[in-house]
Amino acid sequence: MKFQRTFGAVFTGVGILLAIIGIIITIASTTSLNNFKEYAEKTEAVISDIALRRTSSSGSTGSNGYTTDVFVEFYANGNTVSAKLNYYSSNMRIGDSIVIYFDPRNPTIVRAEADPFIGMMLLVTLCGMGLIFSCIGAMFLVAYSKKNKLKKRLIENGRYIFADIVNVQQDHSIKINGRYLFIIECKYSDGVNDYRYASYPINYDPTHLIGTKIRIWIDRMDNAVYYVDTDSIKPGI
Repeated sequence: MKFQRTFGAVFTGVGILLAIIGIIITIASTTSLNNFKEYAEKTEAVISDIALRRTSSSGSTGSNGYTTDVFVEFYANGNTVSAKLNYYSSNMRIGDSIVIYFDPRNPTIVRAEADPFIGMMLLVTLCGMGLIFSCIGAMFLVAYSKKNKLKKRLIENGRYIFADIVNVQQDHSIKINGRYLFIIECKYSDGVNDYRYASYPINYDPTHLIGTKIRIWIDRMDNAVYYVDTDSIKPGI
């Protein structure tokens, strides 16, 4: 069960980290543009070229390591200026008009007015991913908490039997570090009826224990509520 706690903590941590990164980047981007606007001039430019090249050192990195650079032309100080824009959108087309800010001291330094929108999109994307990771993590943590409470209740108030380990199966629905988890199958007979039990998935292979016995904690009022005590056979215990 402990793998659920570990998975839950990791996924929740990653989710929170993504959300924090999104907020920091958005604040930094918005602050940077606002500072630039204080001395920049606003104008309308025309997209003159959209160039795709195989590099990720600058520009907007796309799939397969390609970079898309957007170039704009506008009038500044009586001259036509060509400059590279600081972002790319799939909606852009050559000849489209776009509102920009430029540094009057160096007109080739430009920023798109859409910067805050881009930052907001990034915030929504990262926070959305963070929420997904956090939800997955929370599901693991809730499952671990419920199973841990059941285990504690059965040990404190239930009864126990010793059942035979009759089989070990791999759980193909869960894989950790390239390995599937294992489920112990047990059998117990009270002389009249046979009962079968299965453990929670565990991250070690207990196949060598087939034929031996393992303790099972059972609810005194309901035999269907039980806990296979895999902690008692864990390597190193």
